[in-house]
Order: sequence, then structure tokens, then C-alpha cells
Amino acid sequence: VETRDFYGNKIEHEQIFTLFSEKEKNPPVNEIGWFKLLNRKAEPGDTIKIIMGSKAKDVRVIYELVVGKNILVQKWLELNNEQKIVEIPITENMRGGVSVDLVFVKYKRSFPFSSTIAVPYTNKELDIKFETFRNKLEPGQQEEWKIKVKGKTGDLMAAEILASMYDVSLDAFVPHSWDFRLYNQNFSSFFWETRSSFNTSRF
Repeated sequence: VETRDFYGNKIEHEQIFTLFSEKEKNPPVNEIGWFKLLNRKAEPGDTIKIIMGSKAKDVRVIYELVVGKNILVQKWLELNNEQKIVEIPITENMRGGVSVDLVFVKYKRSFPFSSTIAVPYTNKELDIKFETFRNKLEPGQQEEWKIKVKGKTGDLMAAEILASMYDVSLDAFVPHSWDFRLYNQNFSSFFWETRSSFNTSRF
């Protein structure tokens, strides 16, 4: 991008990006290890693709799919100056997130890759609507609110509601907010540690 400022001085901005296609058989870059997760969020029933490529020959990659402390998939993959696509079918037991871990060693160097696919608890979402609501009240006035709660499929749900009322002017001193997270996210308990691999020594 090139333009000129108010004084006529030229201003330039350069951004390097990589254009690639999952249909190609060769990596788009001249690198020993190239990985690309095509989507980082999914629902059960979706299929996520990860592209792995290498310009080197005889590369053996160990591939793991992890949910929490459970390794769902562990297998070896081979690359020979090519790129391949690994498809990851997303299932219900992956809700909360699933981790993808890849690593290989070539030319006395380690090439790790880790990423997380978010699989939210959309099956637990509730649709909450006010049937009656008053946004202005007088001191001492009695009022009643009605709230309708539905499930994701539109069914009426048995639910418990915690309601609170406070003077909004107090936000000028300390903002009021509730941090309520009912469903935990899965974080991989296993990952390949490569920082200590092939260190150099002075002598």
C-alpha cells in the first residue's frame, strides 16, 4: 500500500502473506516444516482439515489428537517433498475443545506445531426472553417481571434464575459484572517439549 501524507511525503506499508491451495500436492513455501489449520472452531458433525507440508524427503511426523488428558488419535505420517491434508471429524466428546499436536525431527532440528480447535457447548445454550419488563420505576413501587427460558431446540426448560438489581450510577465508581463460566474448556495435558533438543555447547 502506498500513499502520500499532507506534506507530500510518500508512505508505504508492506504486508507479506502466503497464498495456498489445499488441492496442491506441493507446499507453497520452501520450508522444511509448514502446517496450517484451516479452521479453529467447529461443531460436532463438522470435519476440520489441517495441511502439513515439507520440502524435505523422508519426513516422519507424529500426529496426536488430544482432549484433556485423553489421547484420541496417535499415528505416524510421512512426507516426501509434498503436502498432505489430515481430516479431523469433530464428535460430541470433543466439546470444550480438542488439541492438535504435530512434531518431527529433520537435519538435527525439531519442528513442532500445536493448535486448539474450539468446540463450544452450543447444545447447552438457553434462549432467555423477558415477557414483561419495566425500565423505569418509582421509589417504593412494586413490580413483577416475567422471563421465558427455552432450550436450543425451542423446548421449555426447567431452569433456576438468579436476578440482581442495583443502582447503575454506582458504575461510575466500580463497574459491575458477573463472571460466570459453567463449562470448562479443555486444554491439552500432553505436548511435545522440544526446546531442549539439539542444544549447542561451548568448548
